[in-house]
Amino acid sequence: MKLKRTSMLVCSLVMVMTMMVTPALAAQPKGVISSGLGMIITPFWRNTASAQANISSSNQILKPSTYISAKSSSTKISGTLYLEKKSGSSWQSVTSWSISGTGSITASKSYTGKAGTIYRARVVVSVGGENVECTSAECSV
Repeated sequence: MKLKRTSMLVCSLVMVMTMMVTPALAAQPKGVISSGLGMIITPFWRNTASAQANISSSNQILKPSTYISAKSSSTKISGTLYLEKKSGSSWQSVTSWSISGTGSITASKSYTGKAGTIYRARVVVSVGGENVECTSAECSV
């Protein structure tokens, strides 16, 4: 009986000790940057230093814009800046503009929006062969 109690005690101690020494592991996610809620998620990029999509409006004139910066000034950047409108719970492309450059790109466009519609800017680019996508916050007209 004493051996059984000792065995139970040892097993219990081993279980408690193993629960206390459990390491936590985490991986950095890759994906989209969203600055819509004032929060920026920064994925691990090899070639890209910074990527942003923004939108503003004044008197029904929308101003979608983007800033993309490579880590090297000789890195080629090319892609598309999209203006999208909200349709139910999804987004539809309204228009788009090609963008390209070397090292960094700053692009700003304008579009006359429709009152009562929600818009956003989205940019999809290749930075030295690395695919990057960013989405702005929503903007009402």
